[in-house]
Amino acid sequence: MNRARVKLLVSVLVILAAAAAVWRSLHDAPPSFSASVPSEIGRVLALEAGKLLKPGGRVIVIARDTEAFTQPAFDAVLRSLNQTLREAGTPPVAVRSIQLDPQRPLQVPPGDFVELLRKAGTSDVIVSLLGPPFLSEEQRASVGVVKPRVVAFWPGTLAEYANLRPLFEQRLLSSAVIHRPEGLGLGLGGKTSTPPAEKFEALYQIVNGNGIPPTPLPGLP
Repeated sequence: MNRARVKLLVSVLVILAAAAAVWRSLHDAPPSFSASVPSEIGRVLALEAGKLLKPGGRVIVIARDTEAFTQPAFDAVLRSLNQTLREAGTPPVAVRSIQLDPQRPLQVPPGDFVELLRKAGTSDVIVSLLGPPFLSEEQRASVGVVKPRVVAFWPGTLAEYANLRPLFEQRLLSSAVIHRPEGLGLGLGGKTSTPPAEKFEALYQIVNGNGIPPTPLPGLP
């Protein structure tokens, strides 16, 4: 084999190696994701909704639209919520997907919440994965009598400074899963052997109209 052919062969091999490296960089599996805690959140939300659901009622879930921007944690919560309700014999869940800017705080647009509160019946339960309904006085008045029960998951730090009591008093909220401020630094994420329920208890708490204290929640101003 002459020198020209050797150079050509080496060049081809280099190009193939570079192409293989680029292909791997584009097709490598994403970082590992543990769905244990999100799944437990979905299970707890389903149990809270089941307590409030009346015969003939529906569970209406407000969720983030994850088609444009993938959110594995949100998808895991929704899957677990659906599965838990299905195992309990609850009718199929109606999902209202809302497109949200991932750079903005997680919150249901008030107009969407007002629409659902008006349309849902007294036997229905609305489960919001995007927080509780924060409405202006005008929006609250436009709803009239709040017929459905509302269960909300509040994943953001907004729970550290908001007072939920008015929402319970106005029947805009029946139960909520929020961050447990004192549990945020427990460092359970690296302990893979910790049961999901234990991780959930360390990071989140369930509050409702009966159990919420007259003053803001612990850790809240």
